[in-house]
Amino acid sequence: MGRSISKTSATNPSSMSAAPTKQSSRLPTRAPRWWRIAGAAMLSIAACQKENAKGCSEAGLDLLDGTGIAKNLPAGAALMAKSCELGYAMACWSMGNLAHEGEGVPKNHAAALSAYHKACDMGAPAGCTYAGRLYLEDKNVAKAIALFEQGCTGRHGFGCMFLGYRYYDGDGVGKDLKRAAELFKRGCELNDAFSCYALANSYLTGEGIARDFDEAKRLYEFSCKKKVEDACKQVQKIKSAEEEAKEAREAPKNGKFCVAMAPGESRAVVAAWTPTGAMFIVAPATTNATQEPIATWECARVVADPAMVRACPDSS
Repeated sequence: MGRSISKTSATNPSSMSAAPTKQSSRLPTRAPRWWRIAGAAMLSIAACQKENAKGCSEAGLDLLDGTGIAKNLPAGAALMAKSCELGYAMACWSMGNLAHEGEGVPKNHAAALSAYHKACDMGAPAGCTYAGRLYLEDKNVAKAIALFEQGCTGRHGFGCMFLGYRYYDGDGVGKDLKRAAELFKRGCELNDAFSCYALANSYLTGEGIARDFDEAKRLYEFSCKKKVEDACKQVQKIKSAEEEAKEAREAPKNGKFCVAMAPGESRAVVAAWTPTGAMFIVAPATTNATQEPIATWECARVVADPAMVRACPDSS
């Protein structure tokens, strides 16, 4: 779990300001970057001392990450707790993460759940989703589903993903692949990479949504860029399959043919083969033959129409 709010240009508008194209002699020399960071940390601490909730949260993040100031997890957690007490909902969510991971505070399941609930009640949908996640760990699926619905309704894509999997698995609700795909799509539209990965799986298999290989590939690539490890594995599998498919399409030119017999089929098909053993239909004798992988089929020399065979790979 992520423990805190990241500091990006999206949350820090000043970082998006363009530098002047010409330096004026009337402008002071800009301080080195680390001084600016340290100065920002000091300003956050000063704001917190004035009971500014957001300032306490920013100062807490600086201490937790060691940004512009020496890293100090207990001190950072204390400032984050103060921010939560002052009414900053996302600080309460961060406190839930800290308690769940045992960073800066003792690891405490009940304290994490309480902090997530507080964040949820204060209007942070991430708090709802993460509280639901803990209830799911506790096997309290009904409470988890109610909180995932709150998170998703509040536009927290991660919550949509968790809710979608309840419908996908039929866990606490009736199994509904169409509803699952709809929720994965909503989460993906909210820029949640894990939702996009789940949606890619649905497009690839055609579960709950029309099969669309190109869209599945696009979503796997997007999720991989967002560091979803399983998506990166799928991207690599697709790349390998495409390379083998290309080689298979070239196989007829090189006389690399074999006959493949599908289990339970009485007729054979001519197929191109690749060195890795993957095979692709190139001359149909069964229904709807396309260039889809049939790697589980076996190469057979006994064929329905021997005239169709040009060559088979050696058994060795």
